[in-house]
Formats: sequence, structure tokens, C-alpha cells
Amino acid sequence: MLLALSFAFSVPLLGLCAEPGWVSLNVTVAQNMTDMDYSWSQVRVLIGTPPQPVDLTVNMGGALLAAWSSGCLYCPGSTPFDMSSSSTLEPNNAPWSGNSDDGSGMWYHDSVSFGGVLTNSDIDFVSLQFMSTNFDSRLLNGVLGLSVDPPDAKYPNILTKMWDAGTLMNPVIGMRLDPLKPRLTIGALDPEDYVGEINWVETGTGGSVFSPFKIDGLKGYNGSFIPFGVDNPVTSISSLLSNIYVPPSNPYALYDGYTGPVQSINLYPDGGFAFGCNYTSQSQDLSMPDVFLTVTINGVDYPMDSAYNMIRPPSLVSAAGFCNVALKNTTAADDVDVMLGQPFLRSVYLAYRFPTDNCPGYYGFAFPSGANRTQDQINQKPTSTPSSSSQCLVLSQPTSTPSVSSLGNKKDKGTGAFEVYGGDGKQVPLLDAEDLKRVVWNKTLT
Repeated sequence: MLLALSFAFSVPLLGLCAEPGWVSLNVTVAQNMTDMDYSWSQVRVLIGTPPQPVDLTVNMGGALLAAWSSGCLYCPGSTPFDMSSSSTLEPNNAPWSGNSDDGSGMWYHDSVSFGGVLTNSDIDFVSLQFMSTNFDSRLLNGVLGLSVDPPDAKYPNILTKMWDAGTLMNPVIGMRLDPLKPRLTIGALDPEDYVGEINWVETGTGGSVFSPFKIDGLKGYNGSFIPFGVDNPVTSISSLLSNIYVPPSNPYALYDGYTGPVQSINLYPDGGFAFGCNYTSQSQDLSMPDVFLTVTINGVDYPMDSAYNMIRPPSLVSAAGFCNVALKNTTAADDVDVMLGQPFLRSVYLAYRFPTDNCPGYYGFAFPSGANRTQDQINQKPTSTPSSSSQCLVLSQPTSTPSVSSLGNKKDKGTGAFEVYGGDGKQVPLLDAEDLKRVVWNKTLT
């Protein structure tokens, strides 16, 4: 397999065939979750010939692959796709179904690669040529949908296309969006990314959400299930949601057996709420109360990290003296009972065995390696094994990590966070900061 990976790295852009492989990619994440900052995650994807690096926003909860055109008016981001520079780009002559007065684009197909290791020369994607400032999702550069489409999808998802072409070692991805070591693996699960047993649950289809599944419920401070009035809530996962959504949040907020000891609670009209806090930029999170919330899946408890995750420092959208809690209400329009956004994904390791002809989809959950978890938490065992696991969940194990190309590898230098001038120690992520030329100040002050 070492020889196969080396071969796959050296020739993928020439369109030659290689043995199935896998890749591990860096992901750019926000160091801290706040109410006001951009908090979505990006991974570098290579598009076109010659390959152009485009830092696409990760969407675990959608299937669309889209890249903003370099000429797109009002499209945000710093790495758009220059269609005129690709010699292999071909139009599909089909408009994007999401076209509106606020955004429009067309379908194209071209060579797309993950790190120069996994490449397919005929991937369908949308290129947006216009986006107004009223566009709902102003994501940076474009979007990488990692959920596999419903059967009636117009074009196959990139993962399905690569699996059907024999590019991937396994029909699986692994993801950790925690700031400690954010990674995305495609084609295999890297055992260095997680600890404990992977807890697999089968996903369903239908409705307006991708890959719904059932959880046992959510627990609060005292370890008891919070009575939302729903048994085994139907649940979805989305990396584009900054909160956890439940039906409703009041049973948690109004009972200190679930909240734990907090000074005071402020309820908002939209179903959200905040804890009283004495946060200052100097004290950081030392005076922010903990939010005790655990998702129980197939008998295993997955606690969600609190500071700068389930609870955010004061902002323009929080009441004075309060810190907003990332727990809100689902509505009658939602097709699921519970929606697990980034506070959950930043606290767990997620595997996704996407559906193929003979197998349904599965989510797998574990604990990120290096995270602050007790051995008792890591040693938990699932209460059941999903059907068809002997057929669908036997995966080939990677024996080494392939090296990605310089274009596809965002150099990992610590957290990638930099202090903001006048921000009293506040840090923000800065893409490609390591590529900026350093300025040498040689002026002598007198």
C-alpha cells in the first residue's frame, strides 16, 4: 500500500489510475466560538488543471460541492476558483436549482483532488457567479458537502463519484473539528485521531435533512435525561449550525437540576437563554459558568465542551451581564427533533460511512485523541450493534499516512490563531498567514 500511495501522489493530475487510497487533511477552525465571529470550518480542495487551491467551507449536513467564481460579485473569501485558468473545465449547461435574485450559478465538471492524493477528473460542482449581500449562507470561498445525496440528486456527490471510480480505500470519512487537532480524513479512519470504541448507528433518509438518526436523549447536570416530551429523538448533524436545537429548551433552562449552579438565567423570546456571568477580557473564561449538556447515543454519553463552545462571552446580542448559551428551540418546520451543530462536532470524533449500493449510511462516534476525557468515559460500550455491521462496517485499516501536495497542504503551525490589535488578547484564525512576507523594521528610534 505504501507503493500505491506514492504512485497516487505522483501522477493523479495526469488522470492515470491508481490503487484505492485515503488522505488526511488539515482543517481550519475557529479557536473559540463566539456569538459574532465567523465560526465555520474550511478544508483545502484542489480544482481544475493546473490545480487551484480553494478553501471550501465544510458542510456536514449537505451534499453540494460549490466554488465561488473569481469574478463573482459580492462572494466572500480569499481563494475563489478562476474558471478561465483551468484547461479541463467543461460546462454542464444546467443552471443551479438554488438560483434566485440573491445568488446564481451554473453546473460544471472538472478535475477535483483532495491533497493531490485522491483525484477524479470528472466531478460535478456549482460555480457561483453572483451573490448579493442578502444571500442566506455567506460562506467563504464555497462549500464542500460531505453528506451523500438522496437517490434523486441531479449529480452524484463527490464521495459517491470517487467511491464508484475505485479511488477510495473505504466509503468513509473521519472528522474532528476541535481546535486541538482539526482533521478530515477521506477513504479511511486514522486511529491517531480518536480513542475508544467507535459507536456506530444507522442513518435514515427522507425529509429536508441528510442522514437523520436516533439518539437516547440529552442529559443535564445531574445525569438525568431532560424531558423534552420526545422518546429517542430523531436527530440531524450540521457543521453550519452554531447551536444545539431541542424541543424546547425551557425544560433545561428552568430547572437547576439540569443547569447546575448558575447565578441567574435570562430567557429570550426566541427560546434562547443566557447565564449570568462576570466575564471580562482579562479573566477570560474563569468567570463563565459551565454548561452541563451531554448527548447520549446508543448508551454512550458524549459531554459537550463548555467554555467558548456551549457558552459564549458577552456580545452585542447578549443581555448585559449575561453569557449566551448555545441551546435553542427547534420549530414545527424542522423535520427532526434535535439538531446537533458545532458545539457537538467540536466535542466528539465523527465518522461517516456513507451509503453505497448494498449498505445504508452510518454515523460513528468516539472521543478525540488528546481531549480532556476520563478513562471511564473512553471505556463506555455501545448498548447495541447496528444491522449489517459485518457486511458494511468492516473497514480496511491505514498502515501509513500519505503525504499531500504542497498546494493541498495548509501548513500546520500551532493553532493558526493570531492576536488582534487592541483586542485585549483576543485571537482569531487567519488563513495562509504563514505565507505572508515578514517585514523587517530597521528604523532606529531616537
